[in-house]
Amino acid sequence: MFMCHEHHKETDDELRYTVARLQEIKRSHEKLPEVVFNADLLLRRIEEVAAEQASIKKILLSVPQAEPNGTYQIIGPELQECWSPEVGRFYETKTGQTTKFKYMMRDGWLHIEQTLQDGAIAYYEVNEAGMVRNSRFPYPINEYRVVIPEELILSKERIQSSLGTHAIKTVLKWSKGNVVEHFMGQLFAGADCHARCAISHEQRTITVL
Repeated sequence: MFMCHEHHKETDDELRYTVARLQEIKRSHEKLPEVVFNADLLLRRIEEVAAEQASIKKILLSVPQAEPNGTYQIIGPELQECWSPEVGRFYETKTGQTTKFKYMMRDGWLHIEQTLQDGAIAYYEVNEAGMVRNSRFPYPINEYRVVIPEELILSKERIQSSLGTHAIKTVLKWSKGNVVEHFMGQLFAGADCHARCAISHEQRTITVL
């Protein structure tokens, strides 16, 4: 008798759930108006699914790239390009055996807490455009550097800094935004990234994409 996991385990108690009692439960359940069980209909549906699977396999085998066993590699978008978390839901996940992530989407911003292999914790909030706010890096900020590909640079200028002694503003080509790097003398003091970036805490880099 097929049952859900909860009741499957519960009915293992043969003293409470004798054969006679299970048969009575089954009869009572099948009399309920909301329960419809039709074995013939179920078997027909199974046959239809099997036939559909066979026709799909036939199509895939006709494609040159298909494997001998009938499987076919489906090439789709990268996970980052098609995945978006449910708003207000709190997620926890792990990549490999090292980095742990906690994240939640709220008001258009993805809030992320990342625990690195050595126990250091990073926190940042990023929107769909790649802009970062309310960030907290796990290591001293002066250990980081901004990496901007030369082919993205439209212009650079020295401006006043709100964090240090001066700042360098880089305007990016193709309307990709701008990046302001703050310095305290020669030491990196932080960055305002109005552009899509990737942060590698292991390599201590903020790379403009």
